[in-house]
Amino acid sequence: MIPETIELANLFMGLSLAIDLAEGRRLQHAHNVTYVACRLGEELGLPESAMNSLFFTGLLHGIATISDKNLCPVCAAIEDFEEDGVAEALHDTDQAIHLSQEYWDGRGPRGLTGKGIPLLSRILALSIGLEENNAATARREYYLWQETARDYLVKNQGIYYDPELVSVFLGILRDRRFSLNLSNPNSSEKLAPYRPKARINGRGKTMTLLGKAFASVIDQKSSYTANHSRDVAEVSKQLAAKLGLDARSQMDLYLAGLLHDLGKIAISNEILDKQGPLTDKEFAIVKNHPHYTAVILDRIPELKRLGEIASLHHEKISGDGYYLGIAGQDIPFASRIIAVADIYSALAVDRPYRRALDARTIKEVMFGMLKDNHLDGSVVEALFSTVG
Repeated sequence: MIPETIELANLFMGLSLAIDLAEGRRLQHAHNVTYVACRLGEELGLPESAMNSLFFTGLLHGIATISDKNLCPVCAAIEDFEEDGVAEALHDTDQAIHLSQEYWDGRGPRGLTGKGIPLLSRILALSIGLEENNAATARREYYLWQETARDYLVKNQGIYYDPELVSVFLGILRDRRFSLNLSNPNSSEKLAPYRPKARINGRGKTMTLLGKAFASVIDQKSSYTANHSRDVAEVSKQLAAKLGLDARSQMDLYLAGLLHDLGKIAISNEILDKQGPLTDKEFAIVKNHPHYTAVILDRIPELKRLGEIASLHHEKISGDGYYLGIAGQDIPFASRIIAVADIYSALAVDRPYRRALDARTIKEVMFGMLKDNHLDGSVVEALFSTVG
C-alpha cells in the first residue's frame, strides 16, 4: 500500500491542504504563500539549502496556529529526521515558522526587530501578508492584484515588513508572468521549479514520526480526542497481527490508523466539543470528515491508496455507514479493521456526551453492533481475544 520511498514535497503539499482546512482558509493558501516566498528567495539568490527550507516553511507555516505554539508536533518531528538529505532540506524550518510573527519594528510577540529576525522568517511574514491581503480584498484575479499588493506593501514596509524585501518584491510584481503563475490553480505546476528532491523511506522512522505528528495535530483539536488516533493505530496494528497479516500490512494499518481522522481537521471545535447530542445538520457536517481524509491524502500520490483505506472507517457491513454507504465485501478488509479499532478506542474514553465505558459494557455494545451487521465478525472476535 505504501511505496518504499515518498517524495517529501508531495507529502507536505498534500498535508498543507489539511492545514488550510483547519484554519478555515481558502484551499491553496499555503501553496500560494510558498510560491511567493520561493519566488522572492529566488530573486535574492538564496542557496539551495535555504530555498528548500523556504519551500517547506511556506507549506507548514499554518501548523503553528492549529497546535501548541510552544511545541509544534510536526516541527518537533522535523528535528528527528534521519534519512540522508531530509534534515538539510528542513533546516531552520521550525525557527522560521515560529519567528514569522515578529514585526520589523519590534512589536511582535518576542520583541525581535529588524535584521535580528531571521531572513526566512521575514520572507515568510511578507508572503503570508500578501496572500492574506489578497484574500481579504476578495480579488481572486491575480493579474489584477498588482496595484492592491503594491499599496499594501508600501503602507506596511518598516512596520511589519523588511523594507529591502519590499523593494525586491515590488520589482517582482512588475513581471506579469509572476501574477499569472500565482493564479494558476495547478500548484504542482507553479511550484515545480522549487520542489526539493528529498525523499523519505515510506516505511522508515521519518514516516512514522510524521504520521504521529499529524495525528497529534488532529487530536489536539479537541480535548476529548487526545491520543485517539494513536490508540486506533496501535489497536489496528495489533488486530492485523492477530488476523495473520504480514508485517508490511501491519505497518500500513498503523499509518492508516494514525491518519484516519485527518479530515476532522476541517470540522469546527464548536461541533466536536459540543456537550450533548448533535443536531441532524451538525451530524451531517461531521459525516463529511472521512471525505476530507480521502481528499487530503489523494493529493499525495504515494498515499492515495492509504487514504482510500483510512477514509472508509465509518462504513458498515449492512451498507448503512458513511461517507460512501458501501457494504459487505466492497469495504476493504483493512478498513473493517480500522472501523473496529476506532469504535473500541472511542468507547474507552470520555466524550462530550458521555463518560468512558467499562470493559464489559464495551463488549456488549460492540457485539450488539455485530448483531446489527455493522462490523466484521472476524475482526470483533480478534479484538476481544486480544484485549479480553
